Amino acid sequence: MLLKTKTAALAALLWCALPLAATAQTITQTVKGTVVDKQVKTPLIGATVAVTPQNGGGNSYGAVTDAEGRFRIAEVPIGAYTVTVRYLGYKDLTLSNISVNAGKETDLNLEADE
Repeated sequence: MLLKTKTAALAALLWCALPLAATAQTITQTVKGTVVDKQVKTPLIGATVAVTPQNGGGNSYGAVTDAEGRFRIAEVPIGAYTVTVRYLGYKDLTLSNISVNAGKETDLNLEADE
């Protein structure tokens, strides 16, 4: 009888813990960097930076560069991404297979061409 009670208690405990396992946190990292003009190396203020999953699924992430051409996109799940930079008067800049790893922020120094 005691064995059945212990087994039932253990089963109830595992049943209660199941939702916690289903909501495990996704490992994320930050993608940051600068966007400058390729020829004169001046910062491009207000350039849009988009980070999209390489496989086409999942969420896209984005930011706009600041007065020094810097951008920072936090909480990007680890994986392979395509990074696209757009700025009026410049050619779109696309980089494929950008790896976002758990151990280190991804730092990109991007140069856009007119």
